[in-house]
Amino acid sequence: MQNFLTQTIDLSSLRRIWERLCAQVWIVPVMLVMTLAWGTWRLVQLAAHCVRNIPFWDELTVTEPLIGHRGMLAAFLWQNGPHREGRGGWLQILVIQLSGWNEFAEAYVLLGLLVLAAVLALWICYRVSGNLHLADCTIPLLILTPAQYEHWASSIHYAHSVVPLVLLLASGLLWLTPASWKRLVGLLLLNFMAVFTGFSLFLGPLTLLLFLIEAWQSQGAPRRQAILGAVLSALTLAAFFLGWQFRPANPKFGVVHPSLAEYGAFAATLIGHPFQAGAHIGGLLLMALAVLALLSGWALLRKQNSATNRILFLLAAFSLIFCLFDAYGRTSLGIHAAFSSRYTTLLLPGLFALYLAARVSGPLWSRRLLPVLLLLPILFLVSPITPDQEQDMDHLATIKGTWIATYRQTGSIALADRAAGFSLMAPINANKIPPIIAYLRTHHLSFFRTP
Repeated sequence: MQNFLTQTIDLSSLRRIWERLCAQVWIVPVMLVMTLAWGTWRLVQLAAHCVRNIPFWDELTVTEPLIGHRGMLAAFLWQNGPHREGRGGWLQILVIQLSGWNEFAEAYVLLGLLVLAAVLALWICYRVSGNLHLADCTIPLLILTPAQYEHWASSIHYAHSVVPLVLLLASGLLWLTPASWKRLVGLLLLNFMAVFTGFSLFLGPLTLLLFLIEAWQSQGAPRRQAILGAVLSALTLAAFFLGWQFRPANPKFGVVHPSLAEYGAFAATLIGHPFQAGAHIGGLLLMALAVLALLSGWALLRKQNSATNRILFLLAAFSLIFCLFDAYGRTSLGIHAAFSSRYTTLLLPGLFALYLAARVSGPLWSRRLLPVLLLLPILFLVSPITPDQEQDMDHLATIKGTWIATYRQTGSIALADRAAGFSLMAPINANKIPPIIAYLRTHHLSFFRTP
């Protein structure tokens, strides 16, 4: 019986089968394309299920420059909370103008940006490891997780997370290339757009730090390029604060003062929630991110300025900083605020960094086995929407549908708010709703355009 079990559970045989499977050259690209297509189709279905053709909450705030005819510069510099709209604001306004403010068009363009992010992540993996492995199907599953459902179910807001994710990954790709004037120009352009676009603001200080490290360790032309990059990166950060106003999106910020333990629990829940896990698992992930950022950063400081160390540090440090700042800014709202799914998007780079570290570190067997083991927690990210999440999506869709139907029947914003049990904007901005609705009606946009 013992021999039978030994023969049945032969790990070396399983490893050989896995290696032979991965050795089939055609399998990897086919599986990657199929995984990318399947992840995309799932999000298309999700968007079709929960999107309603009416602007909602943040979207009405970030499009004020369009409604007020304030011009493209105002749209670029527009503040929504602590960050500016930048490139995301421009893109969203362009889609609105081309589509007649159609929420489905906005939703599918946002989905396309996530697909682009998945492709960029696969490209980064290829540049770091030199090949693509069957386990790399994890990457599109991670980037296209339906755990980000609020991007479609609630408020469509390009600049918040999705455009920053694309800018971060594009910048990471450039950091994998050798120093050159072309790379310098590309990094500075991406950094400028990132600093002024949503929460990719946190890419600014990381770009400055990487340029400083490169200037310290390089000689000749690469050093001159890095010094120039550091100077211009610092000027970009300074330019961000010209005319900037302190506008916390959280009305309780500075009023309620949480304890240090509450901040930690919020951060752990924020990163653990997408895995349908508690704060304990989230705390482990948070510590893993911190360790990876510290180890890769220490390797850079010890003049091990490899492309791999740069990308691991950039991705891990970015998500870690975002997680900690989000906890600092929103813990006063209560632990339930950590369940907001749209914040998942900017935690994905850190999870991707953990995957990359397992993919390229250690002996050959661990580089092949550990990414496969990482598929297990990723399955929670790609698992079907939970009943609570589906209820939340349906509730938001019902609110929007009821508001549209009631307004069409009565023409009254107050009656539509009462029937839906919710307003289109936060109560503090309620006075802005009438001119917005008048703008939509006058220009025959959004739900005024569709039957």
